Amino acid sequence: MRLRVTLLLLWLALTLTASFSVWRISMREGLARIEVQGASDLRLASDRLVAALLQFREVAVLAADHPDVVALAQSFAQEGRAGGAWRDEAVSLTLQRLADHAGARDIWLIAPDGAVLAGPPDAPAHVDISRALTRAVQGATGSDHFVDPATGQRLFTFAAPVFAPEGGVIAIVRLRLRAGDVEAEGRGNPVPVWFTDRDGVSFLTNRTDLVLTSERATHPDPQSYPAGAIAPRAPWVTRQLAGRMVISGHGSLIGPGLEVTRALPVIDMTGHALALADPVLRSARLAALSTAAGILALGAVLLALWERRRALALANAALEMRVAARTAELSAANEELRRTQAELVQAGKLAALSQMSSCISHELSQPVMAISS
Repeated sequence: MRLRVTLLLLWLALTLTASFSVWRISMREGLARIEVQGASDLRLASDRLVAALLQFREVAVLAADHPDVVALAQSFAQEGRAGGAWRDEAVSLTLQRLADHAGARDIWLIAPDGAVLAGPPDAPAHVDISRALTRAVQGATGSDHFVDPATGQRLFTFAAPVFAPEGGVIAIVRLRLRAGDVEAEGRGNPVPVWFTDRDGVSFLTNRTDLVLTSERATHPDPQSYPAGAIAPRAPWVTRQLAGRMVISGHGSLIGPGLEVTRALPVIDMTGHALALADPVLRSARLAALSTAAGILALGAVLLALWERRRALALANAALEMRVAARTAELSAANEELRRTQAELVQAGKLAALSQMSSCISHELSQPVMAISS
């Protein structure tokens, strides 16, 4: 009984060890696989986003080279504000047609001092020079993103310099587009993807509950985000599985999964993706249970064979004992039979001797009686 309990405990320990090893190996390989897949999904989403944004930047550059735009900017540069009203409706219509064709919200032509030379009908007469416009004034292509305080829309801005024929920046073309127009293609992706700026704000994402959320406690740049525009996001809940840190959050990031990141210096953002680990957890759990079931089934078969062999051994021992007992009984019976047979032979000899003695006595008694007579 003690041996049986010891073997059972050892077999259970072997089952647990093998199941845990299989679970750990399956988990490690599965997490590595989904990390590669998540990185691939993030790379595709990032390349699609960057390509879309660069197309809009090229539209701004092309608009800056338009002859009507260059002519208007050159006239303003030569005559300045003394020339009167410089708001040109024909150039504004041309820029709006370019914006409609490209899918942008609007395109403006702005003087280096902030005067609006052409743009949408509701454009003010003067704008503040933002970061993107500052880059354009310096002769480079600039970009920026912000939340429009009037409409609450997320907007991207690309600014391209307008150069005079003899050189020098004489105006700026500013193109604005809605963030939703460039993130719409990724909304069917099953992997949550979001892009954060230098302030840690999720500005672009394929999940609506991640729009304008941030894990940081500090408020971002007020020039880009008005007060109340950013919603706090609950911090990650992390746990270690097979040597990897698996995270869980809320909403679209409920997880568990692996966070994959990728720097995007072209648009000054960082891409993030959550590679969901639920399939890996189920697969590893199923592999561990299958291993445990297989080992326990093998143990049950071995135990049945061992019990059968043990029963056969006990049966053979019982049979040998019965055969030995029967053999002893037969030997005793044979010995008794031999003894009885010897006694019968001896009795037969005595009977024959007695009969012969009677015959001799009879034969001798007749002559004696005759002589006596």
